[in-house]
Order: sequence, then structure tokens, then C-alpha cells
Amino acid sequence: MTGDGAQDEQMVILLIKTAPWNLLIAKMNEKKRVEAEERSRAHFLDIKRVEEKSQVDFHELKKAVKVRLPQVEK
Repeated sequence: MTGDGAQDEQMVILLIKTAPWNLLIAKMNEKKRVEAEERSRAHFLDIKRVEEKSQVDFHELKKAVKVRLPQVEK
């Protein structure tokens, strides 16, 4: 900067007008969107793993109950 207030202000305005801010903002937004999608997918996979584990646990429990309960004959 030159130290002259009016000229400095004009240089700043020129810099702001010529800088590719929209490209920088778009790139940052894209990065945030991709990160959010990755977090969402990781969360979905965690939920899916818990569901699969609970189904396996349920089937194991059913087997254990069938083995332990005496069969009532009619």
C-alpha cells in the first residue's frame, strides 16, 4: 500500500473486484459438501453395522432360547 488513503482504497476495491472470490467460495462450499457427504456415509455405515450385529445377536438368542427351553409335547 502506498500510504495515500484514497489510492489505497482504490487499490483495495480493485483487488476485491478482480479477485476470484466466487471461485474460492464455490471451492470451499464444495469441500464442505463433500466432507458432509463423507460424514453422512460413515454414519450410515455405522448404523448398518449396528443393525447387522443386532440381527446376528437376535438369531443367536433365538437359537439359545430354542436349545434351553424344554419342548412341551401335546
